[in-house]
Amino acid sequence: MNDKKSKNFILICDTSGNLIEQMPHDFIKNFKKGENLLEITDPGFHNSLFDFIIKIKKQEYVLGYEMAFLINGESYLYDISGYIKDGVIHISCLGRDEAMTKILKEIISINNKQMNQLRQVYKENAMIKATNEDDIYTEISKLNSELLNSKRTIQKQNAELSDYNRLLKNIAMKDHLTSAYNRRYFYEILPDISKRVSGKNSSLIMATLDLNNFKKVNDILGHDFGDKVLVSLVDMIKENIGSEDLVFRLGGDEFLVLFVNRTMDEAAQILRKVSEQYKKISDISSLAYGIVEIPLSDEPLKGYQIDHYLKMADGLMYEHKTVVK
Repeated sequence: MNDKKSKNFILICDTSGNLIEQMPHDFIKNFKKGENLLEITDPGFHNSLFDFIIKIKKQEYVLGYEMAFLINGESYLYDISGYIKDGVIHISCLGRDEAMTKILKEIISINNKQMNQLRQVYKENAMIKATNEDDIYTEISKLNSELLNSKRTIQKQNAELSDYNRLLKNIAMKDHLTSAYNRRYFYEILPDISKRVSGKNSSLIMATLDLNNFKKVNDILGHDFGDKVLVSLVDMIKENIGSEDLVFRLGGDEFLVLFVNRTMDEAAQILRKVSEQYKKISDISSLAYGIVEIPLSDEPLKGYQIDHYLKMADGLMYEHKTVVK
């Protein structure tokens, strides 16, 4: 990479910042496997790098950081975002075209200067020759065209960054196996939902689900088959719930369904239907569930309140578990 045009790439490293892989492979020749991110970033951005690594390990994904990388002895500025999965950090590096940015500033400056000169020419000499006018207008038109192309390039890069940020957010809030929402997103979204649906004739119902004897499914039929069972269960739930209802995977074979503006009887009827459908794909395990209605107010739910209702639903679910086991 010898020119000043920064190109996009992805870095994959461990939680200590040691480089595992870059994509495209060996695109930047001076980035070596095993090299630490501190060695390939501009020293002026080391504090920002530390903050990025700490934050991504804490909240699983980070968006919108600036980082300057040392490429062939020169510093290039990038917009970086990333996420951590299975102890591996994935970092998207979208290059800022510094040469283009510099040209853009120069074009604006030259454009303004030319316009001022043109006004001065008209002021000093009303008899300016048409050929000179044409030359000036041609030059200004050329500069304006270059300015427009530069803006388009920058807009395209911003669109690429927005698309990748949306992808990262989707990865961060969903379970990678079943595509159900994950536990972290459950705690993040439930306060907003509780506030949004609070009002007359509104309701919010939480149901926790667990699979009896699911370990036997894995032990007898294998983990691959067990994974397929979990995916099928989530598909069944999605087919039976409404557009406002949400399904979450809390971990392992534990799931949660939020029913919005439904009665307890409606929620129970849906879960009984899912339970009957589940029996058709597994004669080893069965579905147990517990259902609670969450009282609504104008204030969003707090974390300790969420834990309280979650424990209530779990208690009812374990009572059901002893019955259907």
